[in-house]
Amino acid sequence: MPRQPSRAQPTPSSRGAPALPPHLVKLVVDNLDIYSAKGFNALACVSRSSRTLRSIALPRLHGTLVVYGQRAGGIKHLTGFLQKLLAMIKANSGSAPGSRSTEQAHTNPFFDRSSLAHLAVLEADRTAAALVRDLTYFGPIEGADIARGVKRCLRACPSIEAVWLQRPGGGKPDTRKDLRERFHAADDSDGSGASDESSDDEMSEHDDSDDEDNAPMPLVLATIHEVRPNLERLSVRGLRSTYDGIASALESIARFERLQHLSLSTQWSEHYYDMPVYSVLPSFPFRLRSLSVGTSLDLELFIRLTANSHASLVTLEIAIRGDPIDLAPFINLEYLVIRYADEEVVHETLASAPRSVRVLELRESNSLSCSQRVFDRAHAPSNDSDEDDETRATASHLSAYGARLSLAFALTTNGAETQPALLDVLALPRNEWLPDLRVLDVGYDREWEAEAEREERRLLRAERRAIASACKERGVRLGEKKRDWEAEEAAQGSMPRKM
Repeated sequence: MPRQPSRAQPTPSSRGAPALPPHLVKLVVDNLDIYSAKGFNALACVSRSSRTLRSIALPRLHGTLVVYGQRAGGIKHLTGFLQKLLAMIKANSGSAPGSRSTEQAHTNPFFDRSSLAHLAVLEADRTAAALVRDLTYFGPIEGADIARGVKRCLRACPSIEAVWLQRPGGGKPDTRKDLRERFHAADDSDGSGASDESSDDEMSEHDDSDDEDNAPMPLVLATIHEVRPNLERLSVRGLRSTYDGIASALESIARFERLQHLSLSTQWSEHYYDMPVYSVLPSFPFRLRSLSVGTSLDLELFIRLTANSHASLVTLEIAIRGDPIDLAPFINLEYLVIRYADEEVVHETLASAPRSVRVLELRESNSLSCSQRVFDRAHAPSNDSDEDDETRATASHLSAYGARLSLAFALTTNGAETQPALLDVLALPRNEWLPDLRVLDVGYDREWEAEAEREERRLLRAERRAIASACKERGVRLGEKKRDWEAEEAAQGSMPRKM
């Protein structure tokens, strides 16, 4: 009797994975990083899986248009995928809508190939273009070409309501002395930068030449306002006072009357210096809900920026180096982040903060310490009773504030006393020291780690493990393992994140 072939039993792999509920798929999709090649590629795959997943993934896939400058390095390996997607769209439509603007886009020398391919897809598919809400440009901002490129993006995507301009920050100096020398050398020797008067004239004439003597940032901002005057979110990272004409940039920002979220910072090498003071400042008509400033502001400029935002401001991230800031007018402030400030300035500023503040975050950089003296309170009893009383008063002040507290600083082998102090304070009962502390952000510099000796890296990681164990015992969440502290302040070499 001939042997009957057995019927193949379905295997778990052949059955396929069980379908996830749509709300879980959306949760996964929302957490994919569109700024990385891996995240973008994953979204593209999800969008091709099924009609249901496509409807969930497409708004995220096309929600942000990321445009890289040629020297910034985009998601290059996706260029082929994007070009195939463009060909498919054209084939399905039976025509080539947007082909003219696509060819124009490819002549723009300031966009890399993957950015141009992505823009071409959106120009060919109006449905996808309508999904774009945010425009992010990452790269050099020089000359008028970048303004024309940004204008093309805004015209292709009519629903854009947020623009993020991100300039890489250049090399990282090793010391503060080195930093100052580089800054002043650039200030004294830069013969290519235009004066404020010439920059203003050139911007008002909207000169489209490629002359780099034009202040490029004000030109880009003026172009954005021309196409999208009702913009709600604007982030400008990497301003250079000697090249951009910050006074003109501020005048351009003041034209966005409906702006609700504003984020500003100068280039990393200028973070030790206050944003320049001008005798004539524009009036800012907008009512902000969030303001993030990564560079210490002149007090008068801060007052002008927030003059109409006393009742509307909910989130404030501010760098303070000189005088404390009066926060009493901001009656609905809920999230407060203070960086670049010494302890006394923090206390004077917090003394005026409204009781509406629910989350307080104190941040420092490698250059200016904000919280070290708070941690010193936990050392062995000091011979200096006045100093001990002062540090106890510091902890008491922060404990009585009543907001969920987050402290952040960098961990280095130079700060040999930091780790024992941290372990001591974390071992204290919650009712004795900072009962509202919920997050402790402890990082170490990636660039420094790459150059450190193996033994130094081993010691840092051991300290990190000890701190993590102490945090777990106290119920405090330990923040990021690694952090580009100074680089993050100016978003040097990394993509911006939303406010």
